[in-house]
Amino acid sequence: MEITVNGETIPRSLFEQERDRLHMDPNSPPYEELEELVRDTLIARTLIRQAAIKSDEEIPADEIESSLADMIEEAGGEELFYRRYGITSEKKDLVVE
Repeated sequence: MEITVNGETIPRSLFEQERDRLHMDPNSPPYEELEELVRDTLIARTLIRQAAIKSDEEIPADEIESSLADMIEEAGGEELFYRRYGITSEKKDLVVE
């Protein structure tokens, strides 16, 4: 599956890597739903990154921390949040820097 977002192509290999990583989790949804979740997540990440590149506005640290806390809560806790987005313990500190 090739995904293009605003002219930027997300490599099929990245899609497959994310899908396979999440599929290893025994709590993951069925394979068909997983593919849709991975596609939507990769599109969202790309749109956020593209918007951040275009914006020269600095976001206050407290706003970032508040949004991150909301996202963690919505995911069902830190462990599930970091697993969902493929963030390892080594990269965890990079999330809020």
